Amino acid sequence: MDATPMQLLEALANDPVVREDPYPLYRNARAMGEVLSLGNGFFVASGYRAAETVLRSPKFQKVPPDGATRRRSVFDPDYPTSMLFLDPPEHSRLRRAVAGYFVPSQVSAMLTAIGDCAKDLVGSLVAKGGGDFVEEVSAKLPIRVISSMLGVPSKEGEALRASVAIVARSLDLGSEFDPVSSSELAVAGAELLGYFSDLIAQDSSGATMLARMQHGSDPLSAKESAVMALLLFMAGFETTANLISSMIFMISTDDGIAAQVNAREADIPALVEEFLRLEAPVQLDGRVAGGDLDLAGVRVPRGSFVMTLIGAANRDAEIFANPDQFLPSRRDATVLSFGAGIHHCLGAALARAEARAVLSCVRELGRPRLVSARRKPSLTLRGFESLVVEV
Repeated sequence: MDATPMQLLEALANDPVVREDPYPLYRNARAMGEVLSLGNGFFVASGYRAAETVLRSPKFQKVPPDGATRRRSVFDPDYPTSMLFLDPPEHSRLRRAVAGYFVPSQVSAMLTAIGDCAKDLVGSLVAKGGGDFVEEVSAKLPIRVISSMLGVPSKEGEALRASVAIVARSLDLGSEFDPVSSSELAVAGAELLGYFSDLIAQDSSGATMLARMQHGSDPLSAKESAVMALLLFMAGFETTANLISSMIFMISTDDGIAAQVNAREADIPALVEEFLRLEAPVQLDGRVAGGDLDLAGVRVPRGSFVMTLIGAANRDAEIFANPDQFLPSRRDATVLSFGAGIHHCLGAALARAEARAVLSCVRELGRPRLVSARRKPSLTLRGFESLVVEV
């Protein structure tokens, strides 16, 4: 593909064929340079080293250096900004309030419950001879897990899924594939914030994560807690569901991958890491340059925005040998699928645990046969709307 950097970005945003399989375009972008300037203070980092630097270095930040265009809630200006769009010290304070619930030791204590839930959901699918893996397993498992952590009744958590999907669609690059109107987004956001605000107000036990985050060493206000709950709930199932669905799709369509998954000596954690590398559930992220910076030999002026192509970085041939091959034994580098630095995904250990539990179940039942698949139109959050299988 002979194109300019701007044409590559336009293809990512607008071409449905490219969105279905963006990896050839990612290769073209990397071949043009680790960092590409598109003009008007916009850069794209597709190489691993450059993307990791942007995600990890404090010199690249979420809030523009002048602070004038700081992001507010798109749902209700009375609610504070999510930590997803903040820098220290505010980001640090908000993250501290919930980080303890997602550390590996806490996740380890949940492994039995996660495994039992995965077995129940996969078992139900098997009893019916198959069905939509997204509806029956990929979405239900993480919704049930994060709902339990937040004190959300399971059925109510599943009912919130449609509103969360609207918010997720608003994060995408390009809008014509699955457009979200401002009114539609406002209604969905108001429903979610209202739900979690009510849940917090009604909790008299003080035993849930939502209640406790208001009484720690750095207590959150009720509105901060509602915004945090929305972020945790959305991130708690959207990306994990995408990861699980992508795993099942690859197993059911690639004989080589299926053979490696079913091999007796297969290492489940290593398999999940390689699935994460090949099909990152979050393909894009970005930061703003806090000063005049050099990134992979390219001058990035203060205030410029740098988009990181995580899906491209995870297949950088300078870092990962045979980058398009599924090689669970590789030890090349840490994948960037959960980000890096202070904004590294809070629920990464939990997502891995849920994916491992499902993969263990799938290995026991045998290779599912794909009947039909429909990808989400989103590029940013890469996954499937539907994945019908026979088992």
